[in-house]
Amino acid sequence: MPDVIDVLADLVALPSVNPMGSAREEPEFGEARVADYVIEFMARHGVRAERRPVLPGRDNILAHVPGRSSEGSILLETHMDTVRVDHMRIAPFEPVQREGRLFGRGACDAKASLAAMMVALAEAERARPPVDVWLCAAVDEEYTFGGAAHLVRSGFRASCALVGEPTGLRVVTAHKGAARWRLVAQGRSAHAATPWEGDNAIYRMAKVVSALERHAEALGAAPPHPRLGPRTLSVGTIEGGQTVNTVPDRCTITVDRRVLPGEKLPVVASSMARLLSEEGLGEGIEVNEILRDPPMEIADDAPWPRAVLAAARSVGTSETAAVHYGTDASKFAEAGMPSVVLGPGNIAQAHTAEEWVEVEEVRAATAIYGRLLQDVAAADLRQ
Repeated sequence: MPDVIDVLADLVALPSVNPMGSAREEPEFGEARVADYVIEFMARHGVRAERRPVLPGRDNILAHVPGRSSEGSILLETHMDTVRVDHMRIAPFEPVQREGRLFGRGACDAKASLAAMMVALAEAERARPPVDVWLCAAVDEEYTFGGAAHLVRSGFRASCALVGEPTGLRVVTAHKGAARWRLVAQGRSAHAATPWEGDNAIYRMAKVVSALERHAEALGAAPPHPRLGPRTLSVGTIEGGQTVNTVPDRCTITVDRRVLPGEKLPVVASSMARLLSEEGLGEGIEVNEILRDPPMEIADDAPWPRAVLAAARSVGTSETAAVHYGTDASKFAEAGMPSVVLGPGNIAQAHTAEEWVEVEEVRAATAIYGRLLQDVAAADLRQ
């Protein structure tokens, strides 16, 4: 059986930067190289795997190990894509081990989880697990969760799901969801010497930004979730104008709203247009929804979290947690698959200029996944 750190180093050396909706064709963009590696790895270890096309040139990989019983099934899932490598202070695709850490883009988020799941699945193929086990290596998590959403839309279902993300080996049983919008203010251009002949789109959008800031303060003052804290809203980007001596005819912002368990996502998604109307700012503002992602929550004492915790105790960890970021798990939970998140790495290292993961934590994650696949019983999968 290959060493999991060697597998992780191989994965980090394969660029898989998410193009984030753009038509980028440079070699570092897209997950194709990692997908090829996963397919070849599974073939070497006798595991059946197939490609599931999601976007042009971007395929989910779905691998399957049959169990001794057909009474249940487990989905292990994580993603192959990474964020961009601009401004990194290390060579992003030249994995280096130093002081017990492996450095490189994706080492923490989430190729460490992928390597651990791949090795655990290969070991399960040799030992024959109690129930069916599936592994999905997904595309496009970093932008729209597109790979996970496609898997659900295709009709795939398992009894329960475990998603790999950098949780520090804690069992995450709750996280926020998100709604995002792109707002466009339309104005009319003119020479800056005669601005009265134009309609300044930046001024128009500035009123919207002020209203959103007030709304964010109101959201923060509302009763918080006991584990996840308050609802949040932030303006993430702003673009407008071409030259300093021209009245801008267009200004665009993107807005992120984090959604708590218990909130109705369709209501949140429609709240932007409603807010602008109530503030008298709807005229001349185009509202485009760009993401609708549900939150996730499962009771710590439900059968599936208990089973994962039992496996985690084999390496000495036994914590559950709630996190503020979103994961693929919410898509599976919404589709009726009880889900938790667990993986090696600290989320504080994800997307950083010197991304790294603790080597021993990757080994521990492999042991946890392996123990779960060998010890889980059909009863653990009944909710």
